[in-house]
Amino acid sequence: MLEPETWSELADDVLRFPVPTLTLPPATRTNHFLVGTDRGWVLLDAAAADDSATTDLLDTLRQVVGRGAIRAIVLSHHHQDHCNRALWLAERLDVDEVWAHEHTWAHLTDEQVPAALRRVLPGSSADADVNTLRVDEPTTWGLRALHTPGHASGHVVLQAAGSAHVLAADLVAGVGTILIDPDDGDVGEYVDSLRRVQALGAPRLHPAHGHTIDDVDERLEFYIQHRLMRHHRVIDALDRSGRTLDDIARRAYADSPTAMVVLTERSTLAHLRWMQRLGEARCSEDGWWMKG
Repeated sequence: MLEPETWSELADDVLRFPVPTLTLPPATRTNHFLVGTDRGWVLLDAAAADDSATTDLLDTLRQVVGRGAIRAIVLSHHHQDHCNRALWLAERLDVDEVWAHEHTWAHLTDEQVPAALRRVLPGSSADADVNTLRVDEPTTWGLRALHTPGHASGHVVLQAAGSAHVLAADLVAGVGTILIDPDDGDVGEYVDSLRRVQALGAPRLHPAHGHTIDDVDERLEFYIQHRLMRHHRVIDALDRSGRTLDDIARRAYADSPTAMVVLTERSTLAHLRWMQRLGEARCSEDGWWMKG
């Protein structure tokens, strides 16, 4: 069982359970959340580093809210430090509904979560914004799910109905930083997602890694401005004749000499692809990037 001091009540309808996971350092744990609804508790995310950590989480959940109290699991996105124990926990919690955005399901196999358990978050189409998690009419969970792509194409955050606290998953971090990988991430969508959550006016954000964020508007604005600053540094690293990705990354991240090269290059590529869509940059057939 997790030690009592490692889980906490954040609001009447929000409980936090930090769990050891295989996540990116400096983080070592992923915060899981129980959200109270009119149908029972909903668990956000389902991951652990190993069998022992998974068993500890299960035992703690049962001790805190009792057997049968958890009615559904919601996966914030498909990264393994958020979903790699979804089936294991669903079976032992007797949960027969695992909810996620349709883009998240596109990344997971039936072996990871069988089709019989899968539920697609309503409003998963590109033009959908804030949704109420519906199970069967006219009953609702009373839980708001907001599609916030950028870190991952199917990333969602949840807003608790009672406290209006936002469970931010990997939209922001209380420790470390948020990686935007170009394979499934999008810098432009990420900035838009930050702005949309900022517009909610939530009193608190609870990220998946690290502590609660109280200065919500200021922190989200910092994240927005940081991405825009990095965007301009990438632009400044370009010229008309063209540069390689590693050269652009070195120039754009000259202010972060201790950052891992593989991460700075992936982040730079994500920015370049956003710039490409905006017409600010283009790439030659042999992989040289230049101003658009």
